Amino acid sequence: MEDIKVKVKDEVYGLEEAALYLFAKIKELYEYERETLKALAVLIRSKIARNIRNLEGCKEDLSLNKDDFDKLDDKLKEKLKKAIEETKGIIAKYNGRIVDLYYTKNCSGATANSEDVLGYHIGYLRRVFCDLCRAKKDEVEVEVKRIMELFNLPSASYKEKVEGLIEEVERDEMGRIKKLKFMNKNLSGKDFVEGLNLKSNRLYFLQKSIGVKEIGEGLGLGVCLDGADAMAKMGKNYEDVLKYYYTGIELIKLDKDYILNNFNNKKILIDPGHGGDDTGNISDIAEKDINLKVSLYLKEYLEKKSCSVVMTRDKDEYLSLQKRVDIINKERPNFFISIHMNHFYNDTVNGSVSYCYKDDDEAIELSNLILKNLNKDLNLKNRGVRVGDYFILRESKVSGIILECLYMTGREDRAFLNEEGYKKIADCIYKAICEFYGINF
Repeated sequence: MEDIKVKVKDEVYGLEEAALYLFAKIKELYEYERETLKALAVLIRSKIARNIRNLEGCKEDLSLNKDDFDKLDDKLKEKLKKAIEETKGIIAKYNGRIVDLYYTKNCSGATANSEDVLGYHIGYLRRVFCDLCRAKKDEVEVEVKRIMELFNLPSASYKEKVEGLIEEVERDEMGRIKKLKFMNKNLSGKDFVEGLNLKSNRLYFLQKSIGVKEIGEGLGLGVCLDGADAMAKMGKNYEDVLKYYYTGIELIKLDKDYILNNFNNKKILIDPGHGGDDTGNISDIAEKDINLKVSLYLKEYLEKKSCSVVMTRDKDEYLSLQKRVDIINKERPNFFISIHMNHFYNDTVNGSVSYCYKDDDEAIELSNLILKNLNKDLNLKNRGVRVGDYFILRESKVSGIILECLYMTGREDRAFLNEEGYKKIADCIYKAICEFYGINF
């Protein structure tokens, strides 16, 4: 059976292939037990599956390169391949949504709640007490200058005292230290200067570094790798590991046939332009009626592939632009398409054109697919994708396009102003949407 495809930065990969290449990039994972690696393989596959348009359609910032895998030695290649192959197609879900990849090297007693680290709630990232990993502790010195530069803070200046370290500094009128309190111990200026072998008692202070005690390794989110390895050595499998560290998840095997042949309940909103007293363009037939007929055929085709379709109107009625935008923003579809027909005084002008809002890359991509199909299948001239600052595009909170399917006045385009023509136009749009979401048609 054909593998599920995923697009990452304009490159198309099979899902299992992509999982292997991402696995190869994360070098800190190589050392772990087989069941730990299998648990991570499921999470890596889940992260990539979130990018599949016909699943979550997220825009993860992923970078894949076959070279990362090819550079590994044969033993390590085999180790990673087995982890992928032995969990083939399996992903993790929480409340019907695919989970993301989170792991920490060593939690030293407990993982963290997501809101305490990321600032927002993720249901499957709950604190889990973990007595399986050996606590790690380390001490490091961090330069204050580095902290200032990192967080764009003003440079530190010399101070009369250092809070919590050097306090209650008493000076003479020239600034020489008479006495001070160092870490709650009272010292004379003389004792302080001589004890530190300083050259003067006219002193000012600058804290150049901060001592940091580290407990554990990582941010404490998701799977504790050292804890997972301990579980694996105790005979636990990858499912035990995942369900211990990821609260309330379920593991499912992706149904490739369903994903490749159904819209997986994606929601598409179709907006038949004009309606009621607003007839739109008129030739032998009103544009509003053509728009509705094409839209209803498109709805029929999409629903056969398990697509959830919403119509702004399914009969001849007037809707203001604001009402259409309100429906779009309330429904929050994955995409909306506003169906229109063009008009010009010269019958030599023919073809299809699509309008998108600026920087809406997905709308531009889908528009190009639609125009390509209309040209290839019906020989309608491809007049290109244009940026349009139209109200419905500007005010809607989801990606969408205004599609001018043809020129009602065009000498060549008029051939499609009939029932069979409306079906063919709808079919071209339907096939483009299928191609956009990676669905067979």
